[in-house]
Amino acid sequence: MPRGRPNRAAQARGKRREELLRAATRVFARKGYRAASISDVIKAAGVARGTFYLYFRSKQDILFAVIDDLREQQKLFIAQLSEEQGRETYPEPRELARQEFLAWLRFYDERRDALKILLREANLIDAALEPKRAEVRRGIVQYLSKRIRRLQSMGVYQEKLSPEIVSHFLIGMVDEIALSYLQNGRKPDLEWLANQCVSFELDGLLRRG
Repeated sequence: MPRGRPNRAAQARGKRREELLRAATRVFARKGYRAASISDVIKAAGVARGTFYLYFRSKQDILFAVIDDLREQQKLFIAQLSEEQGRETYPEPRELARQEFLAWLRFYDERRDALKILLREANLIDAALEPKRAEVRRGIVQYLSKRIRRLQSMGVYQEKLSPEIVSHFLIGMVDEIALSYLQNGRKPDLEWLANQCVSFELDGLLRRG
């Protein structure tokens, strides 16, 4: 047997599983998890029912896989941002904040359906999903807390602020923007949204002068 054949078979299995995940993500985001069925997923993926069960045991199983997939993508994204944080030189605080907000908004914009499931569906579906959602949140809080401590050391943020609390503020802000502006079917102006986030984070609501 040629050595390359097992690798090609594994790649084909991985591709088919990814197709099922993408189809389930679209279906759950558009119909809602409870209203959607396995039949809807296999129709969207263009596969036979038996093929579905080669990869997933149930509708809940593929839902959990969708959330896990988003979590893994987020881990890679945060690792990339953390690597950029470690560089010796970086932009001034306002530009740094703009770049990071823009990066997060682009990440969410490219994963609108998965984000909708996580933010709108997950807490209404199954209590077993809450630990997965909490794990997604912990990864973001850890990253943001490190970022906030750095800004405190640079004299940008007040030292009395709790990095963890501020992290939750920022997460809530971006989540709400994502739900309001990335789920309405229109193409948002991500640059404008990022600038709005920066102004709120660094300037607040009080009018100065």
